[in-house]
Amino acid sequence: MKSFGLWYQKIKESDNEVETDHENIPQFSLHVNFWSLEDIKTKENINTPFLDIGIKIKNYKQLDHITFYCPFYLDKKGIVDLSEKLASKNNASIIFNSDCEIQTKDSYTIVEIAEHKEQLLIFPLNQMIDDVCQIQNDYEKGTKIVFEFKKFHEYVKSVDKLNHLNSIYIRFRIKDATLKQHIYFDSELLNKSFESAFSGTRIIDFKVNEKRNIDENVRAEIIVNNQEWATFKDIHFLVMVPSSYDLTSFFKETMTCRELEEGLWNHYLDTEIDFSKGHVLAYHWKDKEKSSKECEDFACLVKVNYSRAKVSTIIIYMLGVIALGIVSSMIVTSLAQKFGALTWKYLLGGGVPVVFIIIFICIIGKKIR
Repeated sequence: MKSFGLWYQKIKESDNEVETDHENIPQFSLHVNFWSLEDIKTKENINTPFLDIGIKIKNYKQLDHITFYCPFYLDKKGIVDLSEKLASKNNASIIFNSDCEIQTKDSYTIVEIAEHKEQLLIFPLNQMIDDVCQIQNDYEKGTKIVFEFKKFHEYVKSVDKLNHLNSIYIRFRIKDATLKQHIYFDSELLNKSFESAFSGTRIIDFKVNEKRNIDENVRAEIIVNNQEWATFKDIHFLVMVPSSYDLTSFFKETMTCRELEEGLWNHYLDTEIDFSKGHVLAYHWKDKEKSSKECEDFACLVKVNYSRAKVSTIIIYMLGVIALGIVSSMIVTSLAQKFGALTWKYLLGGGVPVVFIIIFICIIGKKIR
């Protein structure tokens, strides 16, 4: 699988009014949630998975712009702004896993996280200021979401309530069928059509800033433009799947797990999770800086074994068995008429039990395969 990317360009020192020292260097944190909503039972029966991206930037006033890179073509309709969701105290509290207070000023939301005594300015994709968020698509290279801060900085300076804030938070959702085969793929048994429940394996492979898995033309462009790869104070990756699924991860750090609370995420997801048809577990992986060395990249491979059984699938399976029985009966009748009723009467009536005939056919079939 290819890697997502995050890089930035700082404001030129001659244009920067903020003193540049170590304490003012931009610091990034990344929060990524993968929702397997094609498997989780919801009221609207959503068949598309969600990938939610949250980017927290401390000392953001040092930045000219940042670029979030998606390694495949992404239609603009597949990118959903989640800034309005964070205007809800409940949503903000479950996303930041802490009690939060909400303030609004000039169409902007400020989230105050009580536990960390931190204030975040929520940065909408849909701004009052033109061209602050640009989506650049390329069928071969992928999609870039570019956040231009120049005009935004000028606006913030004029609003006292926003000017003192030093940290910004961007959150959006990738809601597109193209996630399949680019961040995950399913592998199901060849004989799944003959089973009343489909069993398979899903591989989820999420990477950020893994240079060797990013198009070389994209990497060259970063160098030419004097841009810098983001390094992270911490990275959080969460996968939400039904509790009936078995999950194995291949990651250097320890995995944690908890059950999602019923009803708590409905407004955030714009749909109601049906807990009567199964619970949902949230698996969590975290990487953070060690000995003042920030995380340069992130890669987590997850293997999920699943089994799906729908009423429609079971009905089709039953009809298939009935049809197979009818066809078998017709074949037996035809053979009896051709080779003589006495032979088949002996085989099926008492000379050789039917069950042994079936077992013999299965053994021969396996050897042929």
